[in-house]
Amino acid sequence: MFKQLWFRKVNLVTVFDSRAALAATMDAMLARGMLDLLDIGHSALIVGSTTGKPVIVNNNVEAQEGRFSGAMLGAVIMGLGAVQGGALDFPRGWAVLGVVLALVAGAALGAGIGDGVARLTRFGFSTLLLEDVGQRLSADQVALVLQVRPMHAEALEEALAGPDAHIARHER
Repeated sequence: MFKQLWFRKVNLVTVFDSRAALAATMDAMLARGMLDLLDIGHSALIVGSTTGKPVIVNNNVEAQEGRFSGAMLGAVIMGLGAVQGGALDFPRGWAVLGVVLALVAGAALGAGIGDGVARLTRFGFSTLLLEDVGQRLSADQVALVLQVRPMHAEALEEALAGPDAHIARHER
């Protein structure tokens, strides 16, 4: 039960023949009141291109984002900690140096932790999956990749199916 409730392990890949088909399908799902089934963990939209390099828009957490977020949070926490710890009680030059060093040290420590967390945890889709789907698209096709709970996968497959859509299920 816990696994079904918290972990999303089914990736649904739906390839639409056109952008209009994607929009019409999503409008129909919303009109039928399927918002409860749209409990989506991660999503990606892949648009085919005439240049051969598809455009991929997704909400994965990458290591770069983990580093940046960690650095910002670490700098704020260490900077405030230095001020609370009495760094401003030192003479003027030493106070500024103490706060700046705390900001730099916090940013470095936070970036390392954020990078490690982003690399060790599996947020989102495999880059290989997204690139593989993108390479298979023709110029006018659009792919919608959703990570959903297993109990909702079948209903979403039925809702997304249509004459202009091709669905594949990828277990993680």
